[in-house]
Amino acid sequence: METHTVFERAVTRLSIASCILGLAASGCANQTVGFPTVTNSYVFAQTVAIPGVPPSGGWQVGFGVVDQADGVYVLADRSTAGVDVVRLSDLTFLRVAGHGSFAGNRVTPAHSAGPNSVTAVGNGVVFASDGNSNIVVVDVNTGATLGNVVVPNTGSTTNRVDLLGYDPKDKIVLAGNDSATPAPVVTFVSTVAPYPVLGQIFLTNATGGVEQPTYDPAQGVFLLAVPSTTANPSGEIDVINPTTRAIVKVFPVSGNCLPTGTDLGPNEELAVSCSNVPSGSQVLNATTGASLATIPAANGCDQVWYNPSDNRFYYACSHDTTGSAATPLVAIVDASSFQTITTIPTAASSNTVAVDAATNHVFIPERSGKGPLGLDVFAYL
Repeated sequence: METHTVFERAVTRLSIASCILGLAASGCANQTVGFPTVTNSYVFAQTVAIPGVPPSGGWQVGFGVVDQADGVYVLADRSTAGVDVVRLSDLTFLRVAGHGSFAGNRVTPAHSAGPNSVTAVGNGVVFASDGNSNIVVVDVNTGATLGNVVVPNTGSTTNRVDLLGYDPKDKIVLAGNDSATPAPVVTFVSTVAPYPVLGQIFLTNATGGVEQPTYDPAQGVFLLAVPSTTANPSGEIDVINPTTRAIVKVFPVSGNCLPTGTDLGPNEELAVSCSNVPSGSQVLNATTGASLATIPAANGCDQVWYNPSDNRFYYACSHDTTGSAATPLVAIVDASSFQTITTIPTAASSNTVAVDAATNHVFIPERSGKGPLGLDVFAYL
């Protein structure tokens, strides 16, 4: 993917992007600057350079999220061995939080690198999953490491902790360890220092690891994507009570989906990204598990993000191969009609996406090596 030539009219692109981002000193009198009007077209705005990223190829990152309350975007970065922190207001790289506290881009043994995922729990505190069967707690405002949570019963101290979800009501993080042996395990961790482990669930029927949990405040439960189980080979959503630490319901996912990412829409619509191609990703009813829609444009996906300010789901589909060749993209879907609005071409392995609700800026790490590596920002055209 040539990120910097996605749109051919480079001069027009840069002038519009400057106005959207408020970077132009003049010439924007007839264009709205600040909170943008919702449109159906997106434009590449800029790349935020991340110090320590390899100059070409080999940038290894996990999931990133927008921490709206603290005004930052945070990214699990195995190449910098820490959590990259970018200020939302002016797209400035601030620091690598927790540098030196993570496994980094470790190749052997398999699945032992880190950090892999992040979740913000408030007041600048971020939990980041690591490769040493542990979770590192960092302060993104200072860069300091606040604590280290050792996840037990994983079979090895190098079986990574992967994706995370946060329950703000009960102050609990749910952490999935997809590489644990003999079976994947999810661990409940208190976000109150010293961050004790509260309990675990062993997914003995899981045959394809465990993926992203999302907290549903209306039901007071986690919704956990499990790619495949003996009972549901196409995958399932496990509904988990965070206080009793029990699976209370299971929603089978049809269509050979192999679900990975989850996020909630405004009215209990659960966006489910499907890793299989060409199954298309899905939207389910979060309370019943009923299928609401299939998204044909979203194949080979990983993270999915809901942006409340434009009411859209953003599916990061880095392994899309619905054509004759790889076509990695972010599929942007209306969260009411479930119709695909447009797609943004991305890079192979760019499997994470997050959106700033204040500006509608879309954050996609560029990992292809075909252009300057860094955090690509897209905005409304």
